[in-house]
Amino acid sequence: MEEQLKILVVDDEASIRDVFKDYLAATTNYTVFTANDGLEALDIIKSEKIDCCFTDLSMPRLNGLELAQKINQHDNTIPVVVMTGYPSMDNAIDTLKNGVADFITKPFRTNQILPTINRVMTARSHFVDNILLKEEAEKGKKLIKINQELQEKLKEVETINLILQKLDQATTCLLYTSPSPRDLSTS
Repeated sequence: MEEQLKILVVDDEASIRDVFKDYLAATTNYTVFTANDGLEALDIIKSEKIDCCFTDLSMPRLNGLELAQKINQHDNTIPVVVMTGYPSMDNAIDTLKNGVADFITKPFRTNQILPTINRVMTARSHFVDNILLKEEAEKGKKLIKINQELQEKLKEVETINLILQKLDQATTCLLYTSPSPRDLSTS
């Protein structure tokens, strides 16, 4: 069964939003959310668990790069794909610096959408796996440290136990070898 993703499309052009929505509705079981600008998109991201975001670069109120930064601060596992009609090396570099996962140019063909989603979702999966592996490694390090501390405490307890045994033996020995008070009074 195909994974049911939630895709957010952010563009101030209704036709772009409609193309995504219609295409993904016809070819997938993805849920598609749309927003006119970055501020509207942030409201959706705060209320829905979005899996992937496509955003235009040039938009009023909050542009695509600013949106990518805000998304990254909110949840750095959401891949952001930037769409622009004005591709340039500067735009590409700026998008990559801001944590953008991919970049497509307008006008785009609808057959670019699914491969882009698949590519960024695979990268997201690897990223999340790496985060989980790092967390597991950290937990492993903490467990090793706790184990070492427990071993040290166990040695301390064993030493105290040995001292207590020696004291008990000495006390027992004194009780059996020392004269009783009655013996002392008769002498």
